[in-house]
Amino acid sequence: MEILDPSEALPLRGRGAPSKYPWDSWFRNGQTVRIFKGEDFEVDIVTMRQMIYQKAKSFGGRVSTALGKDARGRQCLDVTYYMQKELDLEIEV
Repeated sequence: MEILDPSEALPLRGRGAPSKYPWDSWFRNGQTVRIFKGEDFEVDIVTMRQMIYQKAKSFGGRVSTALGKDARGRQCLDVTYYMQKELDLEIEV
C-alpha cells in the first residue's frame, strides 16, 4: 500500500463518458469547495445541487451543501464531501 499526495492520485471517475465537471477536485474527503454559477456550472443552482448529491453517491460518499451568494453577489454552492468509510466510523463511535 502507498499513501499518495493528492497531486499524485489518479483522477476519480464515475461511470460512463468523461465528465463535464471536475468531480475529483470537488470531492476530496472533508474539504469544502465553493463553486459558482456561470463560472463552474451553467445549469440552475438547485439542479446542480441535486447533481452533486447523485454524483457523490456514485462515488461512494455523501455531501453537505449550502446555497447562497458570496460577498460580490455571485450565486454559489458550498460543497463538503465525505467518504462513506469516514461516515461509518463516526456512527460507530
